[in-house]
Amino acid sequence: MAAAPARNSSTLTCSQFISNVSNFLDDLNTISGSRNFSDDGSWGHATAANAIEKIIIPAVCVFGILGNVLNLVVLTRKQLKSTMDDMEKSSHLGLVALAVSDFIFCLLSITIHFIIPNKFIFTQKDSIVLFYYFVYYEAVNNIAMLASTWLTVVMALGRYIGICHPLHARGFINLNGTRAAIAIVCMGAVLANLPKFWHYYPKISPCSDLGQQIQALAPAGGVSCDCHYYSKARGDLYGDKTFVWIFRLVYFILSLILPLIILSVCNVCLIRALRQSYKMQRQYRANAPRDSGHRITPTLISLIILFTILVTPSEVIAFFKDDFPSYPLYMTMITSANLLLSINYSINFVLYCVINVQFRKTIKSIVSCAVRGRVSSPEYTKANQCTTLTVNVSECETEM
Repeated sequence: MAAAPARNSSTLTCSQFISNVSNFLDDLNTISGSRNFSDDGSWGHATAANAIEKIIIPAVCVFGILGNVLNLVVLTRKQLKSTMDDMEKSSHLGLVALAVSDFIFCLLSITIHFIIPNKFIFTQKDSIVLFYYFVYYEAVNNIAMLASTWLTVVMALGRYIGICHPLHARGFINLNGTRAAIAIVCMGAVLANLPKFWHYYPKISPCSDLGQQIQALAPAGGVSCDCHYYSKARGDLYGDKTFVWIFRLVYFILSLILPLIILSVCNVCLIRALRQSYKMQRQYRANAPRDSGHRITPTLISLIILFTILVTPSEVIAFFKDDFPSYPLYMTMITSANLLLSINYSINFVLYCVINVQFRKTIKSIVSCAVRGRVSSPEYTKANQCTTLTVNVSECETEM
């Protein structure tokens, strides 16, 4: 515990008293932060976890923000729709929604690392808006994560039906149905995470609750000051162990088990259908046109594989956190798993560039147009030609 500074013999004003208390609480935050893993001397775990949390994850999320912005720039170009059928447009809309949810996750992660103070006690000098964001960040972040998961599921189901049951697909896979599915996913993600808004609540306490240490800072002459501090307190609902266990189990099923089952089945069926499609294309390549319905399938298969590899560890570790032998070990593992989670929401831009030749061409076209746009009139015609370029980012390279 930080030693309270000696009280000045002169009378303190309320503002001076509050300032001294704030400085004292900041010292408490610093000392508490340095003792996170000191109970069992696991400084190695602390160093690894801090390096991942403070350096690597923010760097990945910055890349994710830039990548998802570029995804939206490419995916929202009106010219793209001219070469798509209704089913491709539906899948394309799903990719746009996925880019938005991934962008929100990366943005929230950046704010919690770079904007929100790393402290457990907020003082009157701190922003009250940042404090409330600190309290409810977990719930908002989980909404973005769950929405992203189920958007991937919706796209996988749509593509599975479109590829494996094409006669039935044309009847209900359309833009209106996709918009409705996206809206249902977003509302479902909010409803599923409502209990997390009661996980913590903003607690406002008088400075006198801090005990004798704060009494030494009391202004001489008995000046009455409205001094209080803010802290994040656990809600009563989460004091019920039965509720916590049931909610954790239900959320584990909704966020991992059920999506993983659906995505695995869809992935196997899509891979089989894709292999069969490429086999037929090799046999009849000279006369048969390219099937536009299969253009987006490899991209979606890659998304499913990445979800399985990068999301599963975080959800499993969070579910079994009470079974870990030590808190430092848990923190190291969950921080490493969170790094994989951040990569999952940041890597789609790289994925599209690697497996989608038309996505690369579109990026190149946008960059070329931006450069040419700075050139004066002799190049004006060329710049205009760029804006009319029509490509289909749902189309992937067909050589396997």
